[in-house]
Amino acid sequence: SPCNDGYIQICDALPESVTILEGDSLCFKSDNLDVLKAFIDSSLSNLSDSLNMFFDDDSNGTIESLELGEQYWSNGQLIYFDASYRGLSGEIPQNINSLDTLFFLSLSNNHLSGILPESIYNMTNLSILHLNGNNLSGEISLSICEITILNWESDETQFLPSKSYLFDNKFCKSEERYPVCIDQYMGEQNTTECNP
Repeated sequence: SPCNDGYIQICDALPESVTILEGDSLCFKSDNLDVLKAFIDSSLSNLSDSLNMFFDDDSNGTIESLELGEQYWSNGQLIYFDASYRGLSGEIPQNINSLDTLFFLSLSNNHLSGILPESIYNMTNLSILHLNGNNLSGEISLSICEITILNWESDETQFLPSKSYLFDNKFCKSEERYPVCIDQYMGEQNTTECNP
């Protein structure tokens, strides 16, 4: 393979949803592809019919890693990932922090559940995060205040792609509040499953 160690060469035609901004268009960081595959595998094991097959670019009956959402790659690393309305289910993969160059992550309006993995708080380049419209639960770690996200918003009526959103989930408060940096931006949360 002409790719560097840790990268995989993909010779198939790329879906239209994949944009290469810089670097070799055939070499993709393998641990980045692993995260995308983990989203797919989790969805298939939780709600097998939930994945939106409209995005099966090669019509082979399965969603492949590079077919999952709108993706921008630079030098073989994923920097922008929009998988909103894709029918994702199950938990956010523990290895999501392998997307260490990612600055935009949208997982909104899916069927994702479970708590936020600790690894998501280590994504230091992440500046825009859309998690709204899922079934995510549990408490949000104070570590979320250490991520570079400064553009939180709670207005559900005027959704702006440049803002970050957490509304319409099942996040629980810790000691009657959410972490101070996001407390006023949580919007509507279904807390019926939280401890009283």
